[in-house]
Amino acid sequence: MYFKKFFYIYLFFFIFINSINAETDNKEIDIISIVAVVNDEAITLTDLISRLDLVIMTSKLPNDYATRKNLSAQIIQTLINEKLQSQEANKLDIRVSKLEINNFIAFIEKRNGMEPGTLFSILIQKGLSKNTLVEQVKAKIIWEKLLRKVVAPRISISENEINNELNILLSNEGQNEYKYYEIYLNFSVQQKQNIINTANQIREQIIESGNFSEIALQMSQSTTAKNGGLVSWTLENSIPRVVYEKIKSMSEKSISEAIITNTGVYIISLEEVRKFKIPNLSDSVLEFATVKFEIPAEKERIEKITIEIIKKTKNLTSCKEFSEIEKIDGSNYESSIRKNIINKLPVNLRESLSNLKPGIPSKPHVQTDGIYVIMLCYQNLEANQEYALKELVKNKLQERYFKMRSNRFILSLKRKALIDLRM
Repeated sequence: MYFKKFFYIYLFFFIFINSINAETDNKEIDIISIVAVVNDEAITLTDLISRLDLVIMTSKLPNDYATRKNLSAQIIQTLINEKLQSQEANKLDIRVSKLEINNFIAFIEKRNGMEPGTLFSILIQKGLSKNTLVEQVKAKIIWEKLLRKVVAPRISISENEINNELNILLSNEGQNEYKYYEIYLNFSVQQKQNIINTANQIREQIIESGNFSEIALQMSQSTTAKNGGLVSWTLENSIPRVVYEKIKSMSEKSISEAIITNTGVYIISLEEVRKFKIPNLSDSVLEFATVKFEIPAEKERIEKITIEIIKKTKNLTSCKEFSEIEKIDGSNYESSIRKNIINKLPVNLRESLSNLKPGIPSKPHVQTDGIYVIMLCYQNLEANQEYALKELVKNKLQERYFKMRSNRFILSLKRKALIDLRM
């Protein structure tokens, strides 16, 4: 409250003094109420104070002068980032609907064990504006959409990269892997010391209250923020070097000191360490064959073709035979044999495969885009294991590159921007 009162008293004093001088009155009031300008868009003192109130309340931080002073620099950087992201989203015609905002707020309530619709009531009881939360949620959704549209499509992983990563994975059996939480705060050269001070203050508060995930959700600028900062089981080669050098000597349930990099600062909470064991994932994969026939233009021919498909497929006993089915007069078809992770399959396809025995074709399924027949192949568990492990390392690589390029993206937006910081 002291920080808030200080600013309002200062603002009132400034307005009062300048009311004597009519020539400069309006200009001076406008200047003192703006804390930053981002490409001609202002961030006001009210924006800063409202976000400080929200972050302190939701992160369960002490509402005192020291906290508000230390958080201010990071909050301003967050508001600057959000302005840049919003401006970029406007260029790309990215929009956020009320439904998306409401769904995100419902997710927050569910995550915190709250009844639907109670978050706004709590904010009002605390004297906070509903709009402050809405704007913060909107900013988070915009950022996720920007990353999906701009960053994700640029990530390309070659088969060679997957094979190299798989070899590293296989060679690391028996080595330590780490499950931890992170808070990452990026900084500019001008704000570096202020952000380090903020990180140290956040660390002290986490040690006192244990609210790491709540603070990560509000403050962290890593892509892991939406999961409360959780970094699931990770080997040494996938952890940033400067972080690994600290984490390898930490004890479980401990909090690191501020870990300073060239572009930001980390706080790490080490959850657990275990010896890595190559998982058996062969049962998580299915190999199956699919044949898709064109739907005839004349609807009355659909039943005739369906009967013909049954005749052509009923005696087939292997996926190879199935994929090489003879053409049915008047209907083109596409065939394929593929492997897939079971949990990634559409629910209806997953259910259909679960009801099949290997080597027996399904009944034809008439869909809007074609007539489908599927066959569950006889499973090669060794080949399925290799496929599953490759998918595992591919996902790890995607996460690593996505995180790295997300950080680069916001830095790129900052380098191109005209930012006038007035605090």
